[in-house]
Amino acid sequence: IAGVSFLAYVAIRVLGAGRGLFLGAAAGALVSSTAVMLDLARRTRALPPAPVASAGAGLLAGAVMAARVAIIAGVMAPALLWRILPPLAAFCLVSLAAAAVMARAARTTMPAQAGSTGTANPFELGAVAKFALVLGLIIAGARILTGLYGAENLPLVAAVAGLVDVDALTLAVGEMTAKGLALSIGAAAILTAVAVDTASKTVIALVVGGRRFGLLVGAGSALATLAGAAAFLLAPLWLPL
Repeated sequence: IAGVSFLAYVAIRVLGAGRGLFLGAAAGALVSSTAVMLDLARRTRALPPAPVASAGAGLLAGAVMAARVAIIAGVMAPALLWRILPPLAAFCLVSLAAAAVMARAARTTMPAQAGSTGTANPFELGAVAKFALVLGLIIAGARILTGLYGAENLPLVAAVAGLVDVDALTLAVGEMTAKGLALSIGAAAILTAVAVDTASKTVIALVVGGRRFGLLVGAGSALATLAGAAAFLLAPLWLPL
């Protein structure tokens, strides 16, 4: 995780956010798509003419988040990847399509002086310690609740974890799947976390960025989530799950 974060950090420092709103959002989303959305919302509030371009950049960040989750799951538990790949791919493609439409409609980018995507140095001890703490709490909570109420309740833990850190939840579920957790339960947990994370970013966009920005982000996110849900339901028809 720190390695991927460092690549994004270097890209932003070398290229600069002024090279393009979308490039900055995509690079920042390698670290945290939620942080990117919050920064976009703040800048949109300060620069009202740019909500369409900013919403497109936010949806692009969501697509990167979905790809990031797929990569982490594939590394931790390859068998789990095939369960979540169809819905994540559908989510990603629709997010990219919506971002492209908004970019074309806006035909503008934020000015260079607007600032960066808010990405911090990933090797700061505070950031590393925070991630380790969150990961440990999620793993412990998931195992305790699974032991008390059964593995079938893991998606409920994922719903709460999705508000905190999707990466940590994905790592935890990947570890549990590698040790015997049912693939169907692990997949449901990860996809639940992604859906909750997406919904939380819509709320951030609406509250911080204003009504128009929030509605644009919400519309694109809803379409992407519906596409992912459809792919999840239809995947068993053509994939040997």
